[in-house]
Amino acid sequence: MKTKTKAARGLHIKVDSCDVQYLCNTKHKCFLADQPDRFATIKGHPTPGTNGQLMWCGRDYLPALITWQWLQVQGHRAAILVDECDDEFCGGDFVVWTDKEWELN
Repeated sequence: MKTKTKAARGLHIKVDSCDVQYLCNTKHKCFLADQPDRFATIKGHPTPGTNGQLMWCGRDYLPALITWQWLQVQGHRAAILVDECDDEFCGGDFVVWTDKEWELN
């Protein structure tokens, strides 16, 4: 009798810093202390610090999730936020905060 093996749960993809650059369309030195009411933290994510970097990933959640997980694998604190500004260009975008400023190539 053959036994069935269960497939691994979850999606496993290999991502490097070059991929993360394509997932994030804008990055900026963290300014959360200057505009504390502009961003909402996604439930379950840590409260971001006031230093580091903000990385805009657009209106789709998946690029932000992949970027967040990649930063954690690199050993850095990170959190996914939502930009709640009333601006047609960035309002509603997912933003990843990290404790380190990255120079992505």
